[in-house]
Amino acid sequence: MYCCTLPFLVGIAVAFAGLSYVMYIPIKEGIVDTFQARTVATSARVMGIVGGVTEGLGIAKYVTMIRLFSTHLAMSDNKPPPDTDELKVEDYTFDDIPVRLYRPTNATDPSPSVIYIHGGGWTILSVDTYDDVVSEFAVRSGYVFISIEYPLAPDNPFPVPFETCVKAALHVFTHAETYGVDPQKIAIAGDSAGGNLAAAVALKLSELKDMPRLSFQWLIYPATQAFSFKTPSYISNEDAVPYFLQRESMAGYWCYYMNIN
Repeated sequence: MYCCTLPFLVGIAVAFAGLSYVMYIPIKEGIVDTFQARTVATSARVMGIVGGVTEGLGIAKYVTMIRLFSTHLAMSDNKPPPDTDELKVEDYTFDDIPVRLYRPTNATDPSPSVIYIHGGGWTILSVDTYDDVVSEFAVRSGYVFISIEYPLAPDNPFPVPFETCVKAALHVFTHAETYGVDPQKIAIAGDSAGGNLAAAVALKLSELKDMPRLSFQWLIYPATQAFSFKTPSYISNEDAVPYFLQRESMAGYWCYYMNIN
């Protein structure tokens, strides 16, 4: 009996030690929601370990595993959320580009609108995984939000994501009336890698003649330069959520986007 149970007990001990190693992640002092921060950090750590192992063994690319994990964690189903008393959500195609349009029930007609470009290091996440975020933005503002599903790196490196977002933005301007949007009140927004794309699209649109100007750009912790990863924002937030947006990870995202080995 002792011989039979010893391997089992050793296995339990090893599993517990491994779980403790993965889950014990010190969180920087000052973080308000430590549970959420630890959950994100743990998930990122697990994704990194699994992705590294699968790529090392030649089973699947690191990015492929990260996409798989993030999709399942967000319970993504690639369908627009159901309509509510406050919001109606519909999928469209702008010149072969999938987009998701969020229209608050109290929006004016025509409505001010915001073109939204999601984050994810240019390599992961999607319009679907941002449903909750963009829905809340639309309901709180009363504006129509248009979220762009751009192609992801490394399969589609720069300039493909950028050119796709420019094309979708131009479609919004030229077909504004079709979607109940005021062409004189169109803004652009994005977070992280999406903030980079939003800023780049805004610069490109500013160069075009005979085109209404964007009302404003809203950049949420945008990735706007890749020359130094020792800026104050990188340093001060290095340990905010470990394993998630550290300097090494961001350098990797930039390499994927710029098609650098």
